[in-house]
Amino acid sequence: SQSMMFFATDVLKFSQEFLSIQNLAAYAFLLMGTALYSKYIQGTNFLLILWYCQIGTAILSMCDVLWTTRITSSSILYFNIPDRVFVLGTDALRMILGRISRQPFYVIATRLCPVGCEATLYAFFMS
Repeated sequence: SQSMMFFATDVLKFSQEFLSIQNLAAYAFLLMGTALYSKYIQGTNFLLILWYCQIGTAILSMCDVLWTTRITSSSILYFNIPDRVFVLGTDALRMILGRISRQPFYVIATRLCPVGCEATLYAFFMS
């Protein structure tokens, strides 16, 4: 969101280069989420997938609170995690969980898609 972007650029002074690397890493982990789904999770009950992904997303949202209150980089809880590592790690996990939670819907939609409409369906999902 815009508030987190402001925090990252104005408070933590992240450079444009680092933000570009963050976006590149996010897309790499998006592919990893697809590979994890197809190798380990495919065939699992959809409700279980959504349940665990929602729990993981809630925990990652709380990590944003820890990050903005600066608990992760202080010695209060003995974390001492550098901000850049924390941002890359939580962003990677967020992308993987997002892909895993959406993948069952993509699979169902492609099975229901009539022959010849695959490009339209792909454009609809990517918009």
